[in-house]
Amino acid sequence: MAKSEYVLFRVAIALGLLLGLGLLVETVETYRYVSGNLIRQEAQKEAQRKTIALERAARAAKATEADDARLTPSMTSGLTSQLGRF
Repeated sequence: MAKSEYVLFRVAIALGLLLGLGLLVETVETYRYVSGNLIRQEAQKEAQRKTIALERAARAAKATEADDARLTPSMTSGLTSQLGRF
């Protein structure tokens, strides 16, 4: 009778180990997805936001491609630093 008591305990331990391994695999997969795809997507969104802000500032300064002299030095340095980051 002592063995039958331990069988249920061993089965519970085995199921717990399987559950733990399953959660470990899921955690690793989630980490890989976040570190690969989501970070890249967020960087693209941030670049789009900064591009839109720069375009608005250029429109506010009424700058055109032929008339880049109207861009303020801070806008030019901001654009240069942002391009350097990407």
